[in-house]
Amino acid sequence: MTLLGLFGIFLLIVISISLATIEAAFYLAKSQLNAGDRSGALTSFDVFLARYPASELLDDALLDQGITLSEAGQVDRALQTLARIPRELPASPLAEEATLQVAEVL
Repeated sequence: MTLLGLFGIFLLIVISISLATIEAAFYLAKSQLNAGDRSGALTSFDVFLARYPASELLDDALLDQGITLSEAGQVDRALQTLARIPRELPASPLAEEATLQVAEVL
């Protein structure tokens, strides 16, 4: 096997590990939320959003965080978070849901 072939395999492994890490960070927040640990979930969503701002799970994380913030009574932050989806990710399948959630929070 050539050096270029080994490098390609190495890149595939690194990318796979990176994607698994991103998903694990997202699902940690989701599992905390499902277990009723709202505070822990919000912290984990904050970490996820800070570390992986270009993730394919960004819209999911923003929606879940926004709804959770609303439920926690953090209305201003919930509105800011939910409004990011249609503003920053207008093609997201969750953009309409985020808009509906904003209307509910108001």
